[in-house]
Amino acid sequence: MREANVAPANSRDYTTQDYIKLLAPLYLAEFELALKPYPVILPVRPFQRWSAAQTSKSLVWYDGYHLTKHDRQTHFDKATLKNCIDAVCANLVLFSVRFSPYPLYHEGGTVSALFAQLFEISLRDCSPDSFYLPLLKFPNNFNPNLICFDCVREKLKQPWSVQRLAV
Repeated sequence: MREANVAPANSRDYTTQDYIKLLAPLYLAEFELALKPYPVILPVRPFQRWSAAQTSKSLVWYDGYHLTKHDRQTHFDKATLKNCIDAVCANLVLFSVRFSPYPLYHEGGTVSALFAQLFEISLRDCSPDSFYLPLLKFPNNFNPNLICFDCVREKLKQPWSVQRLAV
């Protein structure tokens, strides 16, 4: 939110009413995670039903955490394994949005090994218009019939043109 120069709406701290503004520009609803060792557990899309009408309650896993944190005696029934799994998946989505999913698969550390063993991440119902693709500059003698090449080794990939996040 700070990167987009968006101040908290009603207080000094950001709330779900502020963060909901990131749903569309970060394509959060498109992310789906599956637990590979447990195919009986349905894939998780932690932000799919996030709604501006009920910014906290529409994130069932977040609402369960919040209620349990503030009144454990009354709302302990919300501390479910499903809400925990959904919350972990939501954090993996946010990590992927911030750093890309590449480190989760290829970093080589403990987190990467656990992620690759336990999770599969994918995008659902997404538009190809929303994909980030590198700009390639081809040499003058480029063969247009060439369909397979290594753009990094051949130094075709141009530097990224970074645009500020607009919320």
